[in-house]
Amino acid sequence: YNPLFHEGGASPPLSWENIPSSAKSFSLLMKQGKTEGKIEVKWLILNIDPKVRSIEASEEEGDINFKYAGIDPTGEREIEFMLVALTQRHINSPEDMKEHACGVATLKVNW
Repeated sequence: YNPLFHEGGASPPLSWENIPSSAKSFSLLMKQGKTEGKIEVKWLILNIDPKVRSIEASEEEGDINFKYAGIDPTGEREIEFMLVALTQRHINSPEDMKEHACGVATLKVNW
């Protein structure tokens, strides 16, 4: 049993540094491969306070959260984490990230 593979299981711990000075919040997105041409979002946290520099396993730091959905062990074996530094303190949806991004860091993991 691996909790990373189950909805509501333990999300991986993440940390970051070297933040753009214009960042007023962060958003975190985890996606896994493509299903019928669509990217599957497995974890989303919007409006993370700019003072936060890490998220421990299963911690939810933002004010708009899409609960960790686990990794599909039968799906594509590449997972991508994307941390977006934003010029706005509050955004309402992931679509707003592109317009207000002032920095992006990605981590791709093949398992």
